[in-house]
Amino acid sequence: EMDDDVLFGGAVSEEDRAYLRELTLFSISRIEKEPRHLTQEAVRLDRQMEALSVANYRTFVTSSRCINEARSSIAAMDEQLGSFLEQLPNVAQQCQHFASVAKRLRTTQHINRLMLENQVQLLEFLEIPQIMDMCVRSGMYEEALNLETYGQTLLKRHPDVSIIREVVADMKRTMTSIQSKLLGLLQGHIHLPVCLRVIGYLRRLNMYSEQELRQQFLKCRGAWLDKVIRGLSSKEAAHEYLPKLLESTKVHMFDIITQYRAIFVDDSSKAEEDASGDNGLLNRWVNERLTILLNTLKFLLPRVTEGSYLANILDYCMYCGVSLRRVGIDFRMLVAPLFERRMLELVRARLSPTVQQFAHSLVRYDWYLDRRSLVRLGVMSDDSNNNNDIDDDGGGGGGGGGGGDDAGDDDADYQSRVLEYPPLAILGNALIQTFNELRQCALLSIQEAVTRDVHTVVARVVEQLVAISNERTAMAEEKAKEQEEDAAVAAADGAQEEKEDATRRKRERSLHRSSSRPRDDIQAAAQTDGDLTALCRAVAMYFIPYVQHLLSSVYGEGVLVHFDVDALKRPLSGLYVDVDDLHRDADDDEEEEEEEEEDNAAGGFEAKQPEADSKVDAPEEIEVKEPNGIDN
Repeated sequence: EMDDDVLFGGAVSEEDRAYLRELTLFSISRIEKEPRHLTQEAVRLDRQMEALSVANYRTFVTSSRCINEARSSIAAMDEQLGSFLEQLPNVAQQCQHFASVAKRLRTTQHINRLMLENQVQLLEFLEIPQIMDMCVRSGMYEEALNLETYGQTLLKRHPDVSIIREVVADMKRTMTSIQSKLLGLLQGHIHLPVCLRVIGYLRRLNMYSEQELRQQFLKCRGAWLDKVIRGLSSKEAAHEYLPKLLESTKVHMFDIITQYRAIFVDDSSKAEEDASGDNGLLNRWVNERLTILLNTLKFLLPRVTEGSYLANILDYCMYCGVSLRRVGIDFRMLVAPLFERRMLELVRARLSPTVQQFAHSLVRYDWYLDRRSLVRLGVMSDDSNNNNDIDDDGGGGGGGGGGGDDAGDDDADYQSRVLEYPPLAILGNALIQTFNELRQCALLSIQEAVTRDVHTVVARVVEQLVAISNERTAMAEEKAKEQEEDAAVAAADGAQEEKEDATRRKRERSLHRSSSRPRDDIQAAAQTDGDLTALCRAVAMYFIPYVQHLLSSVYGEGVLVHFDVDALKRPLSGLYVDVDDLHRDADDDEEEEEEEEEDNAAGGFEAKQPEADSKVDAPEEIEVKEPNGIDN
């Protein structure tokens, strides 16, 4: 090929090369004829060209035009191609961006196609928070917690899916509502099976530790107990409110403790129980509730003003303590001092005015009323008119021991004797009312204190009588001095005046020594002049044994150790004598009176004896309402 190019002075086409190869195969003669043959062939071809041009001149014209237009178009294309080549790098970038967008679109299309295929399941999953809320409102906590567990499982499997995280977050907000609902159930009236379910639900919420869960349980159940107590009418009287309070406390505390132990305490050992997280939580809660109960009792018991009401409340406390003892809470020893103190306050409140009433009655009433007057007033019946006389065989010596007198065992005899003396009857009525009050709630633990208080009251009565006696003695001595002075002046007035003076002294002497007169004279002097001797004898012989009898009827014979009858009678022993001595000394008194008359007639002067009818002023600062009458 290179030789051909050199030979012909330029590039040779493939046709020329083929013709040259064929020419080399011709013979010489053929080669000699070849120029003529070529000339003929050229002429023929020219003729054919001319014929072709003539036949197809329109085509050639059109082709020429097309060629010209193609040349112009190619030039324009060349210019545009240059600008295209300039913008070609941006096109590559845009293509890469398009490829990435197309990829995302394909992914989104795939996701949308999957969503369309699983539309029902997706809708169910998206509706889980609403379904949970409906379950909570309907009380279907088990189903709501199952849905929450399902959501947590999906989140663990697909932690990167945002829609799952959003749905689980909505479910957590619903779980807060479930928590408040469950705690609200614990603050209501529910039984053990419901408590077990509620605590199980709270454990599944996983919002509390074991210790916190126990605290929440006791806190909510305590709130329920407070709600029940607040529901009781606080406007009721204390004796009506406290039994209801104790009954509610007994029932609900028993239920709460039973529920707590059934839920949180199993059959394990104490060490295991402590390790589970209790740490004395139940004991502290029980102490708080008992403290509240005791404070309420301390506040309201002073408002209970009757022993029967107090006894009823005490019975409720004892019953409550016995019931709660089955769960290990026996608080009866804690409430006993409260009732002892209140019962003592009631007894002392009734005993405190008795001495003042007695002193007041000494001034306002006669000291003695005969039985006919008592029958007429309706205080005593005719049946006892012939049975109980003042000089009855039961009236022993004034210094005898308490409980040893023959009349000390007959309650009716004591009452009939005491009723004859209005001051003693008033005092006895006050003591009977006190003992009737005490009998409603006769606590054995306060018997010694009650006995001492009664002993003190009787001792103060005796002291008053002794004080009256001392006052009368002083007045009698002062009056005797005055009478001696008057007698000295009157000595010069003559025998007649001396005789009248002797007669007056005789009468005064007789009144002063009324303790040595027969019974009828004693009663008459006591009724008209307020005979202190008869009143002291009645106190020693009848009233003190009667009080002892009242004490024994409440507490039995054991209280006699603390009620010293001999000590009470001892101050009165010098203010009266035994009835038997009255009859023995009657004749001696008459002889003594005759001797005194003879001495007076002989001109001797003796000091006048004090008058028996000296009045006793009422003690100062005594304000006692006038009694309505004397009760049997």
